[in-house]
Amino acid sequence: MLVDGERFAPILTYMEVYVFRSRGLRVGVRWGNGAAQEILLNPGEQAKNDRNLPGEIEKFFKELSRYLDGEKVRFSLPLDLDKLTPFARKVSEELAQTRVGEVITYSELARRVGRPKAARAVGRVMARNPFPLVIPCHRVVGSNGSLRGFSAGLALKKRLLEIEGCDHETP
Repeated sequence: MLVDGERFAPILTYMEVYVFRSRGLRVGVRWGNGAAQEILLNPGEQAKNDRNLPGEIEKFFKELSRYLDGEKVRFSLPLDLDKLTPFARKVSEELAQTRVGEVITYSELARRVGRPKAARAVGRVMARNPFPLVIPCHRVVGSNGSLRGFSAGLALKKRLLEIEGCDHETP
């Protein structure tokens, strides 16, 4: 590849996708450089690797199984947050502090990161969250308590909240 007269070789990084399958839910973890690069909810059939799991992924899948059984679990999967903007990283790190079964509004999350008027920006960060479940965007609700967007659909968002013991009804 030629850029400004200089020759550069594109850097291609191979990443494995490891898949957890249970109770009608598939969770894929795109793994590279010793950390999760992305978590995929109900990934397509191209994500098939479920052998030779790195220890961190094996531990995460065990935690995920316990979580789906209703146990309060704090996931320990290492995440590569380097691709997030500083604002997205701050929002994600704050959201990661919410407890299992706790819901928070977009505006409250914005307030907690010091940007009380940035509820819509928080919503955009949640819409692009590369680490659902670990960065629990399913716990973020609208200002009136309604379930708002979720990359894998509102039915799964509601199911995850029910698993966490939050009997959440949409107003």
